[in-house]
Amino acid sequence: MEWYVAKLVYQIVSNKETAAPQIDEQYRLIRADEAGWALEKANTLGKLGECKLTSYKNSFVEWKFINVVDLYEVGEMKDGAELFSHINEPSNLEEYMSVSKLKARRWMEFYKYQ
Repeated sequence: MEWYVAKLVYQIVSNKETAAPQIDEQYRLIRADEAGWALEKANTLGKLGECKLTSYKNSFVEWKFINVVDLYEVGEMKDGAELFSHINEPSNLEEYMSVSKLKARRWMEFYKYQ
């Protein structure tokens, strides 16, 4: 059995007016004998993850499964194993670095008080 990371994409649909469409990208850990089976399992998980929530005021939010868009073999599960990599080309490097440092600081502070 091998480990895979699958990227599942959902469209979030609501009857409330929002400024922009919403997409939920989820990374799921899948264990399978081969990539075809991992893809099948990921698609099944995606379909099972669809849901519709309705409030008492008849507003709703729905997660519609779009597809599995990426599948990567992880291989051996070991400390420090790379699960996913993405190369970014920011238009403003200073802003990107500043935001990255801020996010890192927030995580450090969060776990400091756990």
